[in-house]
Amino acid sequence: MSCQFEKALADVATDMVGGETPPEWLTRALMEFARTVATAGSTEEHDPLCKEVRSRFLRVQVAASEMDDALNGIGDGSLWMRLKDIDDLRAFRQALRKAVEMSDRALKNIPSRGRKRARRLGGPTARVTCAIVVIEAWTALHGKPRGSHNDSIGEICEKYWRACGGDRTGKDGDPGNWRRPMKEALADQSAIRRYIHSVLQRWTGQNPPENIGNSVP
Repeated sequence: MSCQFEKALADVATDMVGGETPPEWLTRALMEFARTVATAGSTEEHDPLCKEVRSRFLRVQVAASEMDDALNGIGDGSLWMRLKDIDDLRAFRQALRKAVEMSDRALKNIPSRGRKRARRLGGPTARVTCAIVVIEAWTALHGKPRGSHNDSIGEICEKYWRACGGDRTGKDGDPGNWRRPMKEALADQSAIRRYIHSVLQRWTGQNPPENIGNSVP
């Protein structure tokens, strides 16, 4: 573990406590959860581009439609076909139409704008996971979370994201880039957030509430 990494995390912890010396558990937690954020980011790097996945289903639709048109051209040629072959032809054409319908349903689930990559795994994104760590650590420190439009929290998220190996968000790493991930993180009730919440509660010696929603305003 590099000194630069440790210093970056120490700076994040210091920012969280307003420039004072952070408690040991905070730096330890940020270091522990950095692996979770980095792993999520690494996984997302291998997710295919949305436009690539969409193009696969669009090709299926085109190919199925062209094949259906070709089979339609058989016309009265079916008079020279066996009954079993005619039944098979009917089933095959039905399968082609189902392939088109299947592709339609899949395309509705793949973003055509906004997100660049199609996520293969469920749960929060790497940036939302980063924001969850900041939210839960801040709540453990101060008793309640800050809102998604708080630029100070956005700056902390950006610093922690960079410390975890993430690239600068946007062109200049503006804290406003974290408003959407923070909003999603505040509403998140995933297993990852429950894990982060419970670990922090344990390390700070607090009794965990029954529902992590208690840490959400």
